[in-house]
Amino acid sequence: MFSMFALLSPRARCAEFVDAHLGKGLTISITDDAKRTKKIGTGRRPREISISPDRITVAWISVDGGTETLNLYRNNKRRMIKCDQLIRSYWFVARGKRIAMDCGGEHFAGIESLFDTETLSEIEKVDQSKTPYEKRPSWSKDED
Repeated sequence: MFSMFALLSPRARCAEFVDAHLGKGLTISITDDAKRTKKIGTGRRPREISISPDRITVAWISVDGGTETLNLYRNNKRRMIKCDQLIRSYWFVARGKRIAMDCGGEHFAGIESLFDTETLSEIEKVDQSKTPYEKRPSWSKDED
């Protein structure tokens, strides 16, 4: 009985993304391993689209005026993390279970934040102006 439930459970297997790219207009086009394509309207200019190493999260940066947003599409939901300055970069950590973002000014130290990709809970934060590179956690140095 348990194995039957596991087979029917929607959490038993997530669709894995095989392609994500800029679509027409302000859309992102995402294709899963069953060759289903979904277009997501962004309402903003998207850039830097990527798929997590575990292939179940698609991320991109969007710009709206002076605000930049890190967007995550996972489990048929789009969620966002805002940055009041520039998102200088983002990267997946722990094979896609986490995502890190570098938010700050164009030329000065910023804040690196680590989030859980499923819950968007902030796990840890590093102030680049106060923490020397050698003392930063491995996820900040992209060693995970």
